[in-house]
Formats: sequence, structure tokens, C-alpha cells
Amino acid sequence: MRTLLIACLGLCSLNAYANDLSSEQKIAVQQFIQHFKNNDVNAIVKLVDYPLERELPLPAIQNAQEMKQRFNQVFDAKLTQNIANSHINDWDQYGWRGISLSNNQTQNDVWLRDDDNDSTGKNLKIIAVNHSSAAEKKWRQQLLQQQKNKLHASLKTFQEPIYLFQTPNYLVRIDQLDAQTYRYASWKKSQNQSSKPDLLLKSTDFEVEGTARNEIVRFESGPYMYEVYRNRMGESSADILLTVFKNEVEVLHEEGMLIPH
Repeated sequence: MRTLLIACLGLCSLNAYANDLSSEQKIAVQQFIQHFKNNDVNAIVKLVDYPLERELPLPAIQNAQEMKQRFNQVFDAKLTQNIANSHINDWDQYGWRGISLSNNQTQNDVWLRDDDNDSTGKNLKIIAVNHSSAAEKKWRQQLLQQQKNKLHASLKTFQEPIYLFQTPNYLVRIDQLDAQTYRYASWKKSQNQSSKPDLLLKSTDFEVEGTARNEIVRFESGPYMYEVYRNRMGESSADILLTVFKNEVEVLHEEGMLIPH
């Protein structure tokens, strides 16, 4: 499973940065645990920071009503039990990334963070659930197959969908083919994904940038280099940027809008 929000949460080597919870945060986390002990769905759905992203191509959960409908898919019996049976010592703070549950049963499957990014614990929200239930896995495979059926024949084989976005002039799709290889497909904005791509490239040049954990993937074709920048932190910037260089000189720079897929 391609871990949800891995780019912004930086799950690799997080243990080196774990900090103790403040007394206020401990109280808030204990209340959170109690909601799961009581199976209080109404209370839990109010503690989610929406939209709650799910593994593509599963649609994000947009509000409390949708969360109620999909609650048992996200918080299946296994995860619910793990949270309900967790001890306060199983929860660690990782600075700006938030608070995570990590014990013998689960590793960083649930992330919490204060709304105000402080340590009071007064506005603790669920920002990510990296657990994938059997029901979600089954639904995801169905959606992936439906998606593949709509793609051009040259694009039907891939491991994971990564980005689908539209700029003022282009439609761009990026998929992960294997552990290290990514594929870039692009069309004119007026075309759709069932059409033969105007450009099809492969690359292993994938980079996670700085503490913000933004992502950069680069593809080369002769003198051209296509750079896709996924901005995961910073509300004032575009979600994704497409920049094209020719002989290292920038010839195109367009902001993109992510398309659910």
C-alpha cells in the first residue's frame, strides 16, 4: 500500500523525532481513546479534519455524513480495537507532523494534530488514517479496474496511480509502474485519457523535498526535461506545478489543479 500522506508526514525514520505529549494532549488523546472504547461514532466523526484522504483512487471523505457512511470501512474492527486498547504511552508526538499511534499492533496508522498547531490538545483532529481495511482494498481494486478500462491501451498497466492534473493547456497523468519507475502521460487539455497520449515518458527520478516533504518527479526526453512539483504544504500555492526545460532553460511553467481519480 502506498502510505497515505507519506510525503507530508515523513514516516521514514520518525522514531528519531518522537517527543512526549503535553499534559493537555494526553488528556485529549485519552478522550479520543475513550470514544473508541464506547464506539461513539457521532463523537469520532466530529474529530476528523475533512477532507480525509483515502488511498487513490478511493474518493476522499468530504464531511461527517460521508464519514458515518464509510466509518466501518475506514475504522474496521481491527483498527477500532487497536485504538480502544491502546495506552497513552503508545501515542507519540512528532513535531509539526502530529501525534501518531505506534505499538505492537499498529505502526503510524492513525495521525492526530491540533487544529491550531499548538500543544494544548483542545482542537485535536484526525488528519490521516493510513490503515486499509479489507473492504477498502476490495473497493479500491474495483475502482482501479474501472479506471484502467477507460484508459488508452498504452496506459492500462501500472502499479499505483499517483497524480492526475490539468493545467491551462495540458492534461497530465503520472503512474507508478514499479518500486522505482514512474510514467508520465500528457494530452492537450481538450483530449481525454482514452486517447493516445501526445507524450509518454518513464523515469526513476523521484525526490522528496525538505521538511515539508513536497514531491518532485522529473522526466527527460532529448533536450527537454519535464518537472512535476507536488506541493503538499502551503495553502497559498498551487497543488501541483508543471515546468518544462529545454537545454536547462525554462520554456513552460503552469500551475495545475488535481483531478480526483
